[in-house]
Amino acid sequence: MDEKTIPPELREQIRRDRQAIEAESPELEERRARVVEAKQEETFSEQLRRVIHANAQRARSRQLTAIRPVRERSLLTART
Repeated sequence: MDEKTIPPELREQIRRDRQAIEAESPELEERRARVVEAKQEETFSEQLRRVIHANAQRARSRQLTAIRPVRERSLLTART
């Protein structure tokens, strides 16, 4: 779609959206920097979050390994 086929109303909406994005960019960058900084802090809550996340990953891994053999066994014993 080239510029000639884009309706003027849509071009105006795109222009307004771009201005809004530009206006929000510094704030979003600042928020991202705060999140990165908070993630690097060694606090009790950060350590707790890491432990919970690691345990959730291990639990998911165990579930997947437990499910896989059952599925394979059911495929081998399926009757046609």
